[in-house]
Amino acid sequence: MGFKRNVSSLLVRQVLMQLLTLLTLPLIVRVLGPSVYGKWVYAQTMVGFFALLANPGLTVYGLRQLGAHPEEAGSVVPRVISLMVAFGTVSYLLLCAITLLTTRDQETAFLMMLYGVVLIGGAFFSLEWALNGLLRFDLSALFSMISSAVYAGGVFLLLRRQDQVWVLPVVSIAGSAVGGALGWRWLRRSGVRLRPLTDVRGGASILGISTFYFVSTLMSMLYNKADHLMLSWVRGDDALGQYGASYKLMGAVMGIILSLLAVLVPYAARASSESPERFRSLLRKGTLALAALSLPLATGGSLLAPEIAALVLGPAFKSAGEIFRLLAWNIPCGVFASFFAGSLLYATGHHRRYVFVTGAAAAVNILLNLALIPIMGATGAAITTILAQLTVVATSCYLGRQYMRNVISRSLVHPVLACAVMAGGLSLLTPLGLPVIATVAAGTGVYLTCLMALDRADGRELLAILASRGAAKTA
Repeated sequence: MGFKRNVSSLLVRQVLMQLLTLLTLPLIVRVLGPSVYGKWVYAQTMVGFFALLANPGLTVYGLRQLGAHPEEAGSVVPRVISLMVAFGTVSYLLLCAITLLTTRDQETAFLMMLYGVVLIGGAFFSLEWALNGLLRFDLSALFSMISSAVYAGGVFLLLRRQDQVWVLPVVSIAGSAVGGALGWRWLRRSGVRLRPLTDVRGGASILGISTFYFVSTLMSMLYNKADHLMLSWVRGDDALGQYGASYKLMGAVMGIILSLLAVLVPYAARASSESPERFRSLLRKGTLALAALSLPLATGGSLLAPEIAALVLGPAFKSAGEIFRLLAWNIPCGVFASFFAGSLLYATGHHRRYVFVTGAAAAVNILLNLALIPIMGATGAAITTILAQLTVVATSCYLGRQYMRNVISRSLVHPVLACAVMAGGLSLLTPLGLPVIATVAAGTGVYLTCLMALDRADGRELLAILASRGAAKTA
């Protein structure tokens, strides 16, 4: 398949999956309420950490091997899956043991052990890595969208009461199983058969290579999710539910923008191998595009946070509005963190620097969470999340400083000016009591109009004109 078609498939998949999240989230949080939703968020987070043990970089290794040697799919796929089954089984047993020993709430424990089935099932059904490695991004995207559609359909059809929270892990597993079954159907037609791993030395060599990816993923997980666990331990399920709902809303919006990285990062890897100037030009264009998309979302989301939270999450999540006011600024911070770390470091082969950056962010996140969550609760968790992302941005830009000359300063002028004008317009519209959708539409129109005007006239020239007019009036 062509490069552009592959990238387009990934982009469409990511956008549609995030839109499905935005469609299902209002129903889920309104039915479950903050406390029960907090239990579900906690279960997801705990299982997510154990998933690192179930897949310590094995799929990344498999993807790279298939990309370089697609003719070895018949041996690579069974080896990777055999190891994932072994590690997934051990991880699930550990999860069950720790859950039974440490989790007092029976509903939370049940959700953790039920959803934890994905630690084993994911070995068989999570086949994106194999399809992507064989350059069938179109099939990977299609099967992922079918999985998401099954999940969304199950939520809309089955979730009616708080005590039906078990529906969420069940439909999630069902969606993965459907997508995985379709993936196996294609792999079998391509000659891939599932058989157990018998070469112990071969398995050990795979683990040696994949350990690096396990460490980097663990660091990323810590600085993205440690706050969820600490908030639950210190402030309880209700606080985590409020924070988790606003975080999910922020993540869905940010995920749509992050889907562009599926386009930018491969191009960054290619440009970095050709010439520094071309790579620097791509960084500048990528920064401009991401800033133009993320900054207005942060500005508008922060100014209209209570209204947006009330519209999407419902009246039970009043505290989520103030949390989202802060987390909205994590949208540009998280986008730039992923872009600079992924493009400046990972895509250019500086993998050790990438681990250092994610490790620094994880340390900042854990230390600040320990200091701020007991005092400030969810507000402290939100502040910590933003500061951890800024740590990634700052350290990535410093380590890749040879490429960053004038990249940020030239890229942010127009979006920042347009956001300032939009913020002024929203400040005037908000007291009028207009519907949230109408206010958002008006703010979007103001931003786009201002941005297009600035694209025609350089931002510095515009400031000079305004300054000269001001001086003339004073005179």
